[in-house]
Amino acid sequence: MHPYRAFTFGAAWSLAFDTFGRRYARLLGVSLLAFVIGVAASMVTSILDLITLVASLARVPFFDFPFGVGLTFVALRCVRGEETSVGELFYGFRRYWTVVGLGVLVTLSVFAAMIPGFIIVGVGVVVAQGNMSDLGIAIAIIGGLISAVGAICIGVRLLYVTLIAIDPRMRTPEFVDCFKLSWKLTGEHFYGLIGLIAVLGLIAAVSGLLLVLPYFFFGLPLLMAGVASAYHLITRPVATPQKDICSVCGYAIVGIVGVCPECGEPIPNAEPTT
Repeated sequence: MHPYRAFTFGAAWSLAFDTFGRRYARLLGVSLLAFVIGVAASMVTSILDLITLVASLARVPFFDFPFGVGLTFVALRCVRGEETSVGELFYGFRRYWTVVGLGVLVTLSVFAAMIPGFIIVGVGVVVAQGNMSDLGIAIAIIGGLISAVGAICIGVRLLYVTLIAIDPRMRTPEFVDCFKLSWKLTGEHFYGLIGLIAVLGLIAAVSGLLLVLPYFFFGLPLLMAGVASAYHLITRPVATPQKDICSVCGYAIVGIVGVCPECGEPIPNAEPTT
């Protein structure tokens, strides 16, 4: 367990690289497994695309949302110094409909934040078709920037909505509370998070452009560690371990010795009640 540190860009970056080095094998393993599963899912949806486009569109909320948050959850367990298993890659499916619903609402929120910029882009296109092409292009560029800023701001503030929903240390918050907690906690570290995500995203993008292997051997594991490290530092004051619940599945373990009967996680220092 790491000593408590408040969130800063440097602290999250340091913790991310520390986790990246200590648990690289695990992070690499789940990233490669995610690649294989993602390819398989793409092949399935490609076949289904021949039947209907709806199947392809349905993959994002019904598979990518719960699977993606499971990937981050494994990284979070690595950051916390906890043991992990391959099965935890599918942890998001334990609260399947909650994660799907939250993911859809987050996506719609980000899209809604981009609408004002889209409207301005449309105005720019109309103006450009007239005799003021330079002005129209300038208006369209401004609209594009406004859309991007809106998407980034809302996306960062709602970054951890689904992870909060499945994190056992958050004691299974209600649907709306996931939004409130993510909005509150990320708002206190907004600019540091933007900087961290921008750097991690750039590294991941560059490694992806270099070919597929650098992305899955370096870019994705580091991105996972970085996002999870930031979450760990931000939520540490409110996500303290609870001795009466399992740190993996949230099952009540008062009086239970050995392992959690729900998920098999070893129970440290467990003593039966008398």
